[in-house]
Amino acid sequence: MNHNLTPNYICGFKFVNWSDLAWACERSIIPWNFAVDFARENVTSDSPEIEKMICIAPRHLEFDLIKMIMTLTDKNQGDELSVRRKWLFIILKWVYINRDDYKDPLEEVEIIYADFEYPEVITPFVRYMPPDKSYNPRNFEYSENINRLYSNWKRYLDIEEAKLSSKSINEGTKSK
Repeated sequence: MNHNLTPNYICGFKFVNWSDLAWACERSIIPWNFAVDFARENVTSDSPEIEKMICIAPRHLEFDLIKMIMTLTDKNQGDELSVRRKWLFIILKWVYINRDDYKDPLEEVEIIYADFEYPEVITPFVRYMPPDKSYNPRNFEYSENINRLYSNWKRYLDIEEAKLSSKSINEGTKSK
């Protein structure tokens, strides 16, 4: 799964922590060397020494980065569903923001839907999934149905970002 996420984009999400970063690296969502940028963005004078070491680590020494990150994740474990939820949102938001760069953004949604094992929360904007009972696509033009999918996608992003940001504030998931 490669969506060309950038380090700056990832660092913009204050709810992402070291466990989240490791989870995404292990699944090849992002490369391990993103940890250097993540550390540079988030490390403070009060941060543990290992985080400061990541800031100055050579980006090409993946094995060393992996060891350092895994040391940090032992202290900051996230549950699988929570971490998966964060990355589902992050990737879907990236594709939505950059939808003009994709030949078929809704096809990307379908791929993400499968990659994340068919999360029910995004079915309202998966093109091949049936709509809820209150909506009959036969009553609308094709373009109106597509616009509805995009509108559902945007609604999901808005709601999910508010939830994740609120949770981050309440739990203080980043040390900044």
